[in-house]
Amino acid sequence: MSIGTEFGGGPAIRRKTYGIFHKHNTQVVLDEIIRWSTEAVFQLGCSPSTLAIGIGRLHFEAASLVLQAQVNGRYDIQSVMETEITQRMNNANTNLIIRGELKMKKIIMVVLLATLIMASSIGNSFAAETFTFRNIPWLTSKADVITAMTADGYKISYQYDNTTIPDWFQIRSNVIGDVKVKEGGCYLSFNGVKVAGYSAYLETYYWYPIVDGSIQKDDDSAQFYLAQYEIFDIDNMDYVYDDLLEKLTSLYGKSEAKNSDDSATDTIGVLWTADDSSLIWLAKYNSDGETIVKIWYAAPHCTETLQALEEHIAQETLEAEENERENNKTNTEGL
Repeated sequence: MSIGTEFGGGPAIRRKTYGIFHKHNTQVVLDEIIRWSTEAVFQLGCSPSTLAIGIGRLHFEAASLVLQAQVNGRYDIQSVMETEITQRMNNANTNLIIRGELKMKKIIMVVLLATLIMASSIGNSFAAETFTFRNIPWLTSKADVITAMTADGYKISYQYDNTTIPDWFQIRSNVIGDVKVKEGGCYLSFNGVKVAGYSAYLETYYWYPIVDGSIQKDDDSAQFYLAQYEIFDIDNMDYVYDDLLEKLTSLYGKSEAKNSDDSATDTIGVLWTADDSSLIWLAKYNSDGETIVKIWYAAPHCTETLQALEEHIAQETLEAEENERENNKTNTEGL
């Protein structure tokens, strides 16, 4: 595999192409990009800088993709990989926005989709290690999510504690799962949240963790695990769905079809799955004659964790009922 980079500056450092033994490890490639780039950027006589990157199977291909990256690259959207490179370069006292393109083999599989490093995460050939929601880590506390959303200018619409929490697609399909956990966590919603140029209603969910065999039912302990954008009341919702599908594909690579088996709603959708089983699901369905588009973001092992929580709550409820019956055996009050 080869990596091509373009830095600007003098002829000696204007462009370089390197061979790399990537070991089928994304982090190896990232580390090499940052190592090479840090050395070169310090030689530049100007800042801030834009680093263009092309990754290909041959030197010629990598160099060509550097040019393609500069044609198609964008400054306003960065993937997980771009963000890491930018942050690590900036921590080295540089000012960079990364622009590049990926096209490489995954073992012996030829990549079918080349994705821009500037505008996307690495596609199927560089499967994402995890998906996050608005750069908020999974299992973040409810208070910290509120802080992050407030910083972006959004206010809470509704808030419920000790309420029923869902699996990430529990109402209109059993494609992913249909687990609901009564009194299993918290719920927060925000109205008018901007996503990809659209205004959406945002729902976020938090489960109560099990610590030392006991469920911690308090706000401070509740952990963020699920988010859902809901977009509606737009004239051409089919266009909205197609537009979001194109944008999500540019960010996360190829997806797999995941449609609802509920014929009454005519739900269609596509699913992205990261290495750690975190998920993104885009869906379009009909509700009372209105077309609605939703995007779900789910933490790793969402369904399994909810099932374990549901079983634990059921066991705690059973034990409480048994204790109540035992304590009531000698109660003759009012007899």
